[in-house]
Amino acid sequence: MTTVTAVASMIRHLILLGSLELIFLALYLMLISCRLGVSGVRQLAFVLWSQRILLQSKFLTLTLMILGFPLEHYGNGIIFRLRSG
Repeated sequence: MTTVTAVASMIRHLILLGSLELIFLALYLMLISCRLGVSGVRQLAFVLWSQRILLQSKFLTLTLMILGFPLEHYGNGIIFRLRSG
């Protein structure tokens, strides 16, 4: 399998996973509104607003940890083969 097809396959899987997550979110929101009679979107907005400092600190910490590790290239990718000739 070439790297282009591997990347395309990975992107398809990620899109499928994201769409399943959105479908389940919509189902949960409908279930909350039908069973409890409250808006699930407003509940989600309240939680995100009240926990915004914690969320921002987690995203910042994750970003700093990811950027702290160097990305190593061993020279065996398709870009290096295209440049060499």
